[in-house]
Amino acid sequence: DKVRNVYVRKNLKVKLPAETVVTSQLHWFGHVIRTEEGSLARRVCETRVTSSRKRGRLRRIWEQGVQQSFQESSWDWRRRKEMIRNREGWRKLCKASNRHSANRGIKATKNQR
Repeated sequence: DKVRNVYVRKNLKVKLPAETVVTSQLHWFGHVIRTEEGSLARRVCETRVTSSRKRGRLRRIWEQGVQQSFQESSWDWRRRKEMIRNREGWRKLCKASNRHSANRGIKATKNQR
């Protein structure tokens, strides 16, 4: 019998690398937003480049990845700063975001059968 990787990971409680990346991004995003207004990390994250760019595929900026994580977790992007101020609540939300993505993987596998 074949046992799918999704079920092996679930039984062993091993996260996908993508889930670890998303959690790290969300944790870092929370940290940056909670820092002081003039901190270097916050200034870098909030800076917008206005110069022209080269031809080719549009580059995805880091904040767009965080926005996508918010959408996948059904969180309101406009309330992000309010959510992040509650540090313990934010940590719980970051962990919950992994559960959502893990469950999507299992559902997708079941639908493929």
